[in-house]
This record gives sequence, structure tokens and C-alpha cells, in this order.
Amino acid sequence: MTLIFFGLMACSEKSSTDTANGENTEENGSNCPNEVPEEFRYTWDCTNEFCNGATLYRIGEGATIADGTISLSEEWLLFDGVEPCIDRFEITGIESDTNPDLFGCTGCERIFEATWTLTDMQCNINWGNLFAEQESEDQIYVGYLLLDTHRRVNFTDPEERYEDNFFVLSAAPVNNNQYTYIADYGAGTAIPEGGNPDVGGPEVYSYTSGGTCLE
Repeated sequence: MTLIFFGLMACSEKSSTDTANGENTEENGSNCPNEVPEEFRYTWDCTNEFCNGATLYRIGEGATIADGTISLSEEWLLFDGVEPCIDRFEITGIESDTNPDLFGCTGCERIFEATWTLTDMQCNINWGNLFAEQESEDQIYVGYLLLDTHRRVNFTDPEERYEDNFFVLSAAPVNNNQYTYIADYGAGTAIPEGGNPDVGGPEVYSYTSGGTCLE
């Protein structure tokens, strides 16, 4: 099962009276509401044209700090062709010595034991049925986050950052006492704080996911 990033839905013809999550949206020339970042308004399937269920996207930002912890905020945007909605998760975690190869992520150089906490529910969805099969009335889920921010030139030289600070974020939530690896959880930029390019230093993250069809 693959879950990735978010959606809001919009009608093919928008007006200033259209609403998304109870807020007015202004006409922006696309089929996506203003909550969708401008650079994705013509590429995201905000009308849910290509999915029989609903299309999910995620938008996230956050950082790691020197003590080895990570903190992220994510919006899960859901487009179902009827009524768009956004759920919000806060993610916290601590760096783990678990080998990323356990999940087949040979390029990932950092891994965090993480907790997803639903802090704002607008979609009225039990994400445990779609993201992490865990018993939690409060929709708090656990698993791992894996970061691939560097590329290895060879096996003797240290790893170098990807061009333009590109990075890939993967996830492995617990599902029925096992982990489901989500290789394409998100992608964006990882900016090293203080200009330190080394693996393990504090970083600031901004990322989105590709659309995932939930049926």
C-alpha cells in the first residue's frame, strides 16, 4: 500500500464564492483551490479526474536539530470530486540506528523513529484503514521516516548533497505488526543550517508528494 501526499478538490469552473474547508477561494485560473501551491495548480488532479476513489497529496515542512530529533507539519489534501478537505498531522521523531537497508532504502542516510499525530480533522476519515493499521482512537500512528539527502560519489569519498539540496523522504508506518514501506512519501529540499553539508547536521525541510489514488 502506498500513501502519499494530499489534495483539495475544485470544480472545473471556479468563482469567488467557491469554498474549500469553509473558506472562500478566489479564482486563480486553474481547477485547484488556493490552498494548493501555485506551482502545482496545473499538475495536480484537483478534480479527481483519474481516480475512482479520491486523490491524496501531502505538503510538509519542518526541521531536524542538533540533538537528533525531527519535527514536521503536514497537510493531507484530499480531492474526491465532491467536497475537498485537509487534515493536518504533526510528526515528531528521534534519530534511530536502525539500518535503512531493512526497508530496502540503500540510499537513505538518516532514519527516524517517528510518531504521526492528527491535530486537525476535516476529512472525517480513519487513516488507520489507509495509512497505518494501528488501534488508535486519537489517530496517533508510529513508524519510521527515512531521508535521502546525499549521493555517494564512490565508496571512499564522503557523501555529497544532491544538486539544489534536493531530497527524498520515505516512510514506513506500522501495519498489522509489520512495516509498509512508502518509497515516494515526498520530495523537496533539505537546506543545511549554517551551511554545514555533512550528514546528520541540522536541516530545514520543505516537500510535497505525488498524487496517490485511494479506492
